[in-house]
Amino acid sequence: MRQIFLISGILLITLFVFFYQIRDSFDLNIWILSIQFLFILLFYNMLKSVSLIYGYKTNNKIWIWASIFLTILTPYSLVLSYPILLWKSKYYSIENIYAQLIAFSIPFINNESILYFESGPKAFVILNALILFSAGFEKLESELWRSGNAVKGFVSLPYLVKPFAYPKIKKLSKIGKLILPLEILFIFSLTTVYSSQIFFIGMIMFGLTLFTIFDISYIGQLIVISMIGCLIIWPNYYITNFNLSSENLIIFSILSIILINLLYPSELLGKFLKIFTGIYTPVKVFTETHLTGIFSYKFKNKEKEILMAFDSNGMFHKSQLFTSRYKQSAMYKVTDYCLGKNNEDDIIDLAFQAAKGETVILCVKPYDSQKGYEFYKNNKWHEILEIRFNKEPKIIHLETPPKIKSFRRV
Repeated sequence: MRQIFLISGILLITLFVFFYQIRDSFDLNIWILSIQFLFILLFYNMLKSVSLIYGYKTNNKIWIWASIFLTILTPYSLVLSYPILLWKSKYYSIENIYAQLIAFSIPFINNESILYFESGPKAFVILNALILFSAGFEKLESELWRSGNAVKGFVSLPYLVKPFAYPKIKKLSKIGKLILPLEILFIFSLTTVYSSQIFFIGMIMFGLTLFTIFDISYIGQLIVISMIGCLIIWPNYYITNFNLSSENLIIFSILSIILINLLYPSELLGKFLKIFTGIYTPVKVFTETHLTGIFSYKFKNKEKEILMAFDSNGMFHKSQLFTSRYKQSAMYKVTDYCLGKNNEDDIIDLAFQAAKGETVILCVKPYDSQKGYEFYKNNKWHEILEIRFNKEPKIIHLETPPKIKSFRRV
Protein backbone atom coordinates (compact mmCIF):
# COMPACT_ATOMS: atom_id res chain seq x y z
CA MET A 1 0.00 0.00 0.00
CA ARG A 2 2.78 2.45 0.89
CA GLN A 3 4.53 1.76 -2.39
CA ILE A 4 1.34 2.49 -4.34
CA PHE A 5 0.88 5.80 -2.51
CA LEU A 6 4.53 6.71 -3.01
CA ILE A 7 4.53 5.96 -6.76
CA SER A 8 1.21 7.70 -7.39
CA GLY A 9 2.32 10.67 -5.29
CA ILE A 10 5.61 11.03 -7.16
CA LEU A 11 3.80 10.82 -10.52
CA LEU A 12 1.34 13.54 -9.48
CA ILE A 13 4.12 15.76 -8.13
CA THR A 14 5.94 15.31 -11.46
CA LEU A 15 2.81 16.31 -13.38
CA PHE A 16 2.05 19.42 -11.31
CA VAL A 17 5.63 20.66 -11.02
CA PHE A 18 6.90 20.17 -14.56
CA PHE A 19 3.72 20.53 -16.63
CA TYR A 20 1.69 23.19 -14.80
CA GLN A 21 2.75 26.78 -15.38
CA ILE A 22 1.38 30.12 -14.21
CA ARG A 23 -0.97 31.93 -16.58
CA ASP A 24 -2.24 35.03 -14.78
CA SER A 25 -1.14 37.06 -11.77
CA PHE A 26 -3.23 37.05 -8.59
CA ASP A 27 -3.66 39.38 -5.64
CA LEU A 28 -2.93 37.92 -2.19
CA ASN A 29 -2.90 41.18 -0.20
CA ILE A 30 -6.17 40.63 1.68
CA TRP A 31 -5.24 36.99 2.24
CA ILE A 32 -1.87 38.06 3.71
CA LEU A 33 -3.63 40.52 6.03
CA SER A 34 -5.87 37.74 7.33
CA ILE A 35 -2.76 35.64 8.00
CA GLN A 36 -1.20 38.49 9.98
CA PHE A 37 -4.34 38.80 12.10
CA LEU A 38 -4.59 35.03 12.70
CA PHE A 39 -0.93 34.71 13.70
CA ILE A 40 -1.23 37.60 16.15
CA LEU A 41 -4.06 35.60 17.77
CA LEU A 42 -1.92 32.46 17.70
CA PHE A 43 0.98 34.23 19.41
CA TYR A 44 -1.35 35.79 21.99
CA ASN A 45 -2.65 32.33 22.84
CA MET A 46 0.93 31.11 23.24
CA LEU A 47 1.37 33.79 25.90
CA LYS A 48 -1.55 32.27 27.83
CA SER A 49 0.06 28.81 27.75
CA VAL A 50 3.74 29.68 27.99
CA SER A 51 4.55 27.44 31.00
CA LEU A 52 2.82 24.54 29.28
CA ILE A 53 4.61 25.03 25.96
CA TYR A 54 8.16 25.65 27.20
CA GLY A 55 8.21 24.35 30.78
CA TYR A 56 7.48 26.18 34.01
CA LYS A 57 11.13 27.23 34.49
CA THR A 58 11.35 28.90 31.10
CA ASN A 59 9.95 32.32 30.28
CA ASN A 60 9.74 32.95 26.55
CA LYS A 61 7.20 35.74 26.75
CA ILE A 62 9.63 38.37 25.49
CA TRP A 63 10.21 36.36 22.29
CA ILE A 64 6.49 35.89 21.77
CA TRP A 65 5.89 39.63 22.20
CA ALA A 66 8.74 40.30 19.77
CA SER A 67 7.09 37.94 17.27
CA ILE A 68 3.79 39.79 17.61
CA PHE A 69 5.55 43.11 16.99
CA LEU A 70 7.42 41.76 13.94
CA THR A 71 4.23 40.22 12.52
CA ILE A 72 2.51 43.62 12.74
CA LEU A 73 5.46 45.19 10.90
CA THR A 74 5.67 42.54 8.17
CA PRO A 75 4.15 39.08 7.67
CA TYR A 76 7.41 37.89 6.11
CA SER A 77 8.96 37.86 9.59
CA LEU A 78 6.94 34.70 10.26
CA VAL A 79 9.36 32.64 8.18
CA LEU A 80 11.88 33.08 11.02
CA SER A 81 9.87 33.98 14.13
CA TYR A 82 7.42 31.07 14.08
CA PRO A 83 9.94 28.20 13.73
CA ILE A 84 12.17 29.86 16.35
CA LEU A 85 9.26 29.87 18.83
CA LEU A 86 8.55 26.22 18.06
CA TRP A 87 12.18 25.13 18.39
CA LYS A 88 11.92 24.48 22.14
CA SER A 89 8.19 23.82 22.25
CA LYS A 90 6.97 20.64 23.96
CA TYR A 91 3.87 20.64 21.74
CA TYR A 92 3.64 20.17 17.99
CA SER A 93 0.27 19.24 16.50
CA ILE A 94 -1.56 19.51 13.19
CA GLU A 95 -2.22 23.15 14.15
CA ASN A 96 1.51 23.82 14.16
CA ILE A 97 2.03 21.92 10.89
CA TYR A 98 -0.48 24.11 9.04
CA ALA A 99 0.77 27.29 10.72
CA GLN A 100 4.40 26.49 9.93
CA LEU A 101 3.54 25.71 6.30
CA ILE A 102 1.86 29.11 5.93
CA ALA A 103 4.67 30.92 7.77
CA PHE A 104 7.33 29.27 5.61
CA SER A 105 5.50 29.84 2.31
CA ILE A 106 4.50 33.51 2.56
CA PRO A 107 7.75 35.05 1.21
CA PHE A 108 7.77 32.73 -1.80
CA ILE A 109 4.13 32.95 -2.92
CA ASN A 110 3.34 36.67 -2.76
CA ASN A 111 4.54 38.40 -5.93
CA GLU A 112 5.27 41.57 -3.94
CA SER A 113 8.01 39.78 -2.01
CA ILE A 114 11.64 39.89 -3.19
CA LEU A 115 11.82 36.12 -2.55
CA TYR A 116 8.84 35.35 -4.80
CA PHE A 117 9.29 32.84 -7.61
CA GLU A 118 6.71 31.43 -10.03
CA SER A 119 6.73 27.89 -8.66
CA GLY A 120 6.34 29.05 -5.05
CA PRO A 121 2.53 29.38 -5.07
CA LYS A 122 2.24 26.08 -6.94
CA ALA A 123 4.37 24.36 -4.29
CA PHE A 124 2.15 25.77 -1.51
CA VAL A 125 -0.95 24.18 -3.05
CA ILE A 126 0.79 20.83 -3.57
CA LEU A 127 2.07 20.84 0.02
CA ASN A 128 -1.48 21.28 1.28
CA ALA A 129 -2.50 18.34 -0.90
CA LEU A 130 0.33 16.21 0.56
CA ILE A 131 -0.90 16.87 4.11
CA LEU A 132 -4.33 15.50 3.17
CA PHE A 133 -2.77 12.66 1.15
CA SER A 134 -0.87 11.58 4.27
CA ALA A 135 -3.95 11.97 6.49
CA GLY A 136 -5.95 9.77 4.13
CA PHE A 137 -3.24 7.12 4.00
CA GLU A 138 -2.98 6.95 7.80
CA LYS A 139 -6.74 6.50 8.03
CA LEU A 140 -6.50 3.60 5.57
CA GLU A 141 -4.00 2.03 7.96
CA SER A 142 -6.46 2.44 10.86
CA GLU A 143 -8.74 -0.49 11.69
CA LEU A 144 -11.21 1.96 13.22
CA TRP A 145 -11.56 3.88 9.95
CA ARG A 146 -11.68 0.72 7.84
CA SER A 147 -14.49 -0.62 10.04
CA GLY A 148 -16.53 2.51 9.39
CA ASN A 149 -16.83 3.46 13.09
CA ALA A 150 -14.26 6.26 13.25
CA VAL A 151 -16.54 9.12 12.21
CA LYS A 152 -19.25 8.05 14.65
CA GLY A 153 -16.57 7.99 17.35
CA PHE A 154 -15.25 11.42 16.34
CA VAL A 155 -18.65 13.16 16.35
CA SER A 156 -19.37 11.60 19.75
CA LEU A 157 -16.25 12.89 21.52
CA PRO A 158 -17.83 14.63 24.50
CA TYR A 159 -14.99 17.08 25.03
CA LEU A 160 -14.85 18.25 21.38
CA VAL A 161 -18.49 18.48 20.29
CA LYS A 162 -20.24 21.67 21.34
CA PRO A 163 -23.37 20.97 23.42
CA PHE A 164 -25.84 22.43 20.92
CA ALA A 165 -24.68 19.98 18.23
CA TYR A 166 -24.99 16.72 20.18
CA PRO A 167 -26.63 14.29 19.50
CA LYS A 168 -27.90 15.80 16.21
CA ILE A 169 -24.39 15.67 14.73
CA LYS A 170 -24.44 11.86 14.91
CA LYS A 171 -26.92 11.81 12.03
CA LEU A 172 -24.18 13.16 9.77
CA SER A 173 -21.71 10.41 10.60
CA LYS A 174 -22.53 8.55 7.38
CA ILE A 175 -21.61 11.61 5.32
CA GLY A 176 -18.44 11.91 7.38
CA LYS A 177 -17.25 8.57 6.04
CA LEU A 178 -16.42 10.45 2.84
CA ILE A 179 -13.55 12.19 4.68
CA LEU A 180 -11.11 9.35 4.01
CA PRO A 181 -11.60 9.04 0.22
CA LEU A 182 -11.84 12.83 -0.21
CA GLU A 183 -8.51 13.38 1.59
CA ILE A 184 -6.83 10.95 -0.78
CA LEU A 185 -8.59 12.31 -3.88
CA PHE A 186 -7.78 15.94 -3.05
CA ILE A 187 -4.40 15.79 -4.79
CA PHE A 188 -5.99 14.17 -7.86
CA SER A 189 -8.53 17.00 -8.04
CA LEU A 190 -5.73 19.44 -8.86
CA THR A 191 -5.64 18.07 -12.41
CA THR A 192 -8.54 20.33 -13.42
CA VAL A 193 -9.64 23.80 -12.33
CA TYR A 194 -13.26 22.83 -11.69
CA SER A 195 -12.59 19.70 -9.63
CA SER A 196 -9.96 21.51 -7.57
CA GLN A 197 -12.35 24.38 -6.82
CA ILE A 198 -14.99 21.93 -5.61
CA PHE A 199 -12.46 20.34 -3.26
CA PHE A 200 -11.10 23.71 -2.04
CA ILE A 201 -14.62 24.91 -1.20
CA GLY A 202 -15.42 21.57 0.44
CA MET A 203 -12.32 21.84 2.63
CA ILE A 204 -13.22 25.43 3.57
CA MET A 205 -16.64 24.22 4.72
CA PHE A 206 -15.04 21.35 6.63
CA GLY A 207 -12.58 23.74 8.28
CA LEU A 208 -15.46 25.98 9.39
CA THR A 209 -17.13 23.06 11.19
CA LEU A 210 -13.96 22.47 13.20
CA PHE A 211 -14.46 25.69 15.17
CA THR A 212 -18.23 26.12 14.96
CA ILE A 213 -19.65 22.65 15.61
CA PHE A 214 -16.50 21.18 17.15
CA ASP A 215 -13.90 22.68 19.46
CA ILE A 216 -10.71 22.41 17.42
CA SER A 217 -9.25 25.89 17.11
CA TYR A 218 -6.98 26.96 15.46
CA ILE A 219 -6.78 23.91 13.21
CA GLY A 220 -10.07 24.81 11.56
CA GLN A 221 -9.12 28.46 11.03
CA LEU A 222 -5.74 27.52 9.55
CA ILE A 223 -7.35 25.02 7.16
CA VAL A 224 -9.81 27.70 6.02
CA ILE A 225 -6.99 30.22 5.47
CA SER A 226 -4.86 27.66 3.60
CA MET A 227 -7.72 26.55 1.34
CA ILE A 228 -8.72 30.14 0.53
CA GLY A 229 -5.11 30.68 -0.55
CA CYS A 230 -5.25 27.56 -2.73
CA LEU A 231 -8.56 28.75 -4.21
CA ILE A 232 -6.95 32.07 -5.20
CA ILE A 233 -3.73 30.54 -6.53
CA TRP A 234 -4.51 27.29 -8.35
CA PRO A 235 -6.95 28.54 -11.07
CA ASN A 236 -4.05 30.62 -12.42
CA TYR A 237 -2.03 27.51 -13.29
CA TYR A 238 -2.66 25.49 -16.43
CA ILE A 239 -1.20 22.38 -18.02
CA THR A 240 1.31 23.02 -20.79
CA ASN A 241 4.57 21.64 -22.15
CA PHE A 242 7.21 19.95 -20.02
CA ASN A 243 9.43 22.54 -18.30
CA LEU A 244 12.68 21.21 -16.82
CA SER A 245 13.84 24.42 -15.19
CA SER A 246 16.21 24.51 -12.24
CA GLU A 247 13.40 26.11 -10.19
CA ASN A 248 11.08 23.19 -10.94
CA LEU A 249 13.81 20.66 -10.21
CA ILE A 250 14.36 22.15 -6.76
CA ILE A 251 10.61 22.18 -6.01
CA PHE A 252 10.25 18.60 -7.27
CA SER A 253 13.11 17.44 -5.03
CA ILE A 254 11.70 19.13 -1.92
CA LEU A 255 8.16 17.84 -2.47
CA SER A 256 9.39 14.30 -3.20
CA ILE A 257 11.50 14.26 -0.03
CA ILE A 258 8.50 15.41 2.01
CA LEU A 259 6.28 12.72 0.48
CA ILE A 260 8.88 10.02 1.17
CA ASN A 261 9.18 11.16 4.79
CA LEU A 262 5.39 11.13 5.21
CA LEU A 263 5.25 7.50 4.09
CA TYR A 264 8.63 6.31 5.42
CA PRO A 265 9.36 8.71 8.29
CA SER A 266 12.93 9.44 9.33
CA GLU A 267 13.61 11.14 12.66
CA LEU A 268 16.68 12.96 11.32
CA LEU A 269 14.94 14.18 8.17
CA GLY A 270 11.88 15.07 10.21
CA LYS A 271 13.90 17.44 12.41
CA PHE A 272 15.13 19.24 9.29
CA LEU A 273 11.67 19.51 7.71
CA LYS A 274 10.12 20.69 10.97
CA ILE A 275 12.19 23.88 10.79
CA PHE A 276 11.11 24.67 7.24
CA THR A 277 7.79 23.43 5.82
CA GLY A 278 6.54 21.99 9.12
CA ILE A 279 5.40 18.78 7.41
CA TYR A 280 7.80 16.50 9.23
CA THR A 281 5.75 13.50 10.33
CA PRO A 282 2.86 11.34 9.05
CA VAL A 283 -0.44 13.14 9.62
CA LYS A 284 -2.29 10.78 11.96
CA VAL A 285 -5.46 12.72 12.64
CA PHE A 286 -8.20 11.18 14.81
CA THR A 287 -7.25 7.57 14.50
CA GLU A 288 -7.37 5.09 17.41
CA THR A 289 -4.86 7.08 19.51
CA HIS A 290 -7.20 10.10 19.57
CA LEU A 291 -10.62 8.48 19.68
CA THR A 292 -10.50 6.02 22.57
CA GLY A 293 -8.66 5.34 25.82
CA ILE A 294 -8.12 9.04 26.64
CA PHE A 295 -8.16 10.85 29.98
CA SER A 296 -9.57 14.36 30.30
CA TYR A 297 -8.39 16.42 33.27
CA LYS A 298 -9.04 19.28 35.66
CA PHE A 299 -7.36 20.61 38.80
CA LYS A 300 -8.58 21.36 42.30
CA ASN A 301 -7.13 23.98 44.60
CA LYS A 302 -8.64 24.17 48.11
CA GLU A 303 -11.85 22.56 46.83
CA LYS A 304 -12.04 25.13 44.02
CA GLU A 305 -12.05 23.74 40.50
CA ILE A 306 -9.52 24.99 37.96
CA LEU A 307 -10.97 24.28 34.51
CA MET A 308 -8.37 24.65 31.77
CA ALA A 309 -10.00 22.96 28.79
CA PHE A 310 -13.01 20.95 30.01
CA ASP A 311 -15.99 21.77 32.20
CA SER A 312 -16.90 20.20 35.55
CA ASN A 313 -18.18 17.09 33.79
CA GLY A 314 -15.23 16.81 31.42
CA MET A 315 -17.25 18.19 28.50
CA PHE A 316 -16.70 21.13 26.15
CA HIS A 317 -15.76 24.31 28.01
CA LYS A 318 -16.06 27.91 26.81
CA SER A 319 -12.40 28.54 27.65
CA GLN A 320 -11.50 26.76 24.41
CA LEU A 321 -13.51 29.07 22.14
CA PHE A 322 -11.20 30.49 19.47
CA THR A 323 -8.15 29.32 21.41
CA SER A 324 -5.12 27.25 20.46
CA ARG A 325 -5.24 23.62 21.51
CA TYR A 326 -2.26 23.58 23.91
CA LYS A 327 -4.36 23.16 27.07
CA GLN A 328 -6.71 20.78 25.31
CA SER A 329 -3.82 18.75 23.85
CA ALA A 330 -2.37 18.41 27.35
CA MET A 331 -4.93 15.63 27.84
CA TYR A 332 -2.65 13.39 25.77
CA LYS A 333 0.26 14.13 28.13
CA VAL A 334 -2.03 13.31 31.07
CA THR A 335 -3.20 10.15 29.31
CA ASP A 336 0.36 9.00 28.71
CA TYR A 337 1.13 9.51 32.39
CA CYS A 338 -1.96 7.51 33.41
CA LEU A 339 -0.86 4.72 31.09
CA GLY A 340 2.53 4.49 32.78
CA LYS A 341 4.82 6.92 30.96
CA ASN A 342 7.48 8.60 33.06
CA ASN A 343 6.60 12.18 32.10
CA GLU A 344 6.17 13.85 35.47
CA ASP A 345 7.85 16.99 34.11
CA ASP A 346 4.91 17.48 31.73
CA ILE A 347 2.45 17.12 34.62
CA ILE A 348 4.41 19.66 36.68
CA ASP A 349 4.36 22.16 33.78
CA LEU A 350 0.61 21.68 33.41
CA ALA A 351 0.04 22.13 37.16
CA PHE A 352 2.14 25.29 37.23
CA GLN A 353 0.20 26.68 34.25
CA ALA A 354 -3.03 25.95 36.12
CA ALA A 355 -2.25 27.64 39.45
CA LYS A 356 1.02 29.57 39.03
CA GLY A 357 2.86 27.60 41.68
CA GLU A 358 0.09 26.92 44.18
CA THR A 359 -0.62 23.38 45.41
CA VAL A 360 -3.13 21.60 43.21
CA ILE A 361 -4.73 18.17 42.84
CA LEU A 362 -4.88 16.59 39.39
CA CYS A 363 -8.21 14.91 38.63
CA VAL A 364 -8.72 12.67 35.61
CA LYS A 365 -11.71 11.06 33.91
CA PRO A 366 -11.32 8.19 31.40
CA TYR A 367 -13.18 8.14 28.09
CA ASP A 368 -14.08 4.76 26.60
CA SER A 369 -15.66 5.10 23.16
CA GLN A 370 -17.37 1.72 23.52
CA LYS A 371 -19.30 2.98 26.56
CA GLY A 372 -20.16 6.27 24.92
CA TYR A 373 -21.05 9.87 25.60
CA GLU A 374 -23.56 9.58 28.45
CA PHE A 375 -21.48 7.07 30.40
CA TYR A 376 -18.49 9.41 30.24
CA LYS A 377 -20.55 12.45 31.21
CA ASN A 378 -21.90 10.73 34.33
CA ASN A 379 -18.65 9.00 35.27
CA LYS A 380 -16.69 10.20 38.29
CA TRP A 381 -13.39 12.06 38.50
CA HIS A 382 -10.32 10.37 40.03
CA GLU A 383 -7.92 12.43 42.16
CA ILE A 384 -4.58 10.88 41.22
CA LEU A 385 -1.87 13.40 42.17
CA GLU A 386 -1.14 16.33 44.42
CA ILE A 387 1.49 18.70 43.02
CA ARG A 388 3.24 21.03 45.46
CA PHE A 389 5.59 23.88 44.58
CA ASN A 390 8.09 24.85 47.25
CA LYS A 391 11.77 25.23 46.36
CA GLU A 392 11.30 22.30 44.01
CA PRO A 393 8.05 20.76 42.79
CA LYS A 394 6.91 17.62 44.56
CA ILE A 395 4.40 15.04 43.34
CA ILE A 396 2.38 13.05 45.88
CA HIS A 397 0.51 10.03 44.55
CA LEU A 398 -3.09 9.80 45.75
CA GLU A 399 -5.09 7.33 43.65
CA THR A 400 -4.09 4.90 40.92
CA PRO A 401 -5.55 5.96 37.54
CA PRO A 402 -8.34 3.61 36.43
CA LYS A 403 -7.45 0.95 33.88
CA ILE A 404 -8.60 1.65 30.33
CA LYS A 405 -8.00 0.14 26.92
CA SER A 406 -5.86 2.48 24.86
CA PHE A 407 -4.02 2.36 21.54
CA ARG A 408 -1.41 4.91 22.60
CA ARG A 409 2.20 3.79 22.82
CA VAL A 410 4.04 4.99 25.91
